[in-house]
Amino acid sequence: MAQFKATVTESVPAHRLLSIGDGESVVAIGLTAAGEQPDFYSTRNIEANEEVYVTIKGEIVWEIEAGEDLSIGQFVEAGEGGVVVASAGEGIGYVAEPVATGSIAKVIKQSTAGVPGPQGPVGPKGDTGSKGAKGDPGVSVTEITSDGTNLTFTLSDGTTQDIPWPAQ
Repeated sequence: MAQFKATVTESVPAHRLLSIGDGESVVAIGLTAAGEQPDFYSTRNIEANEEVYVTIKGEIVWEIEAGEDLSIGQFVEAGEGGVVVASAGEGIGYVAEPVATGSIAKVIKQSTAGVPGPQGPVGPKGDTGSKGAKGDPGVSVTEITSDGTNLTFTLSDGTTQDIPWPAQ
C-alpha cells in the first residue's frame, strides 16, 4: 500500500476514474479523459482544489459508475466524466456482472503495464574475448601427411603442426 498527497483539479463525484495531471508543488489529479488509462478511482465526492490523500491498495476490482448499460463480461474503458463505457478492445478491464447506466459497475482491472514503448537503440558490440561471445574465426586442417615418425597437419592459415606418430 502507498499513500501520497494530491490536489484535485475539478469536482469529482464518487466512483469515477481519475488520472494524474500536471501539478506545481503536489500531484494534481482529475477525471480521466475518455479513452485514456486511469491511475485510480474516487471513493467519495471531492471538491475542486481539495487536498486529499490518495491510497494505492493494488485492488483488482474497482467500483465505477457505468456511463451506459453494460453486459456481463463486457470490456470497458474510460468514458466522458470518468465513467466506464463499452470498449471495442480490451480497454481497462471488464465488468463482472450486468449493470445499468448510472449504477456502480464492478470492473475487473486488466494489467496496468500499459502500451509497450518504442524499440530502444542497438547496443554496443560485445567483447569477442568473453565466454559465449562469438570470437575470431578459427583455422581448419587442409592436409595431413606423415614421414613415418610424425604426423604433419597443414592448417588453413599456412602453418603446420607436427605431432609424433603414436607408438604401435
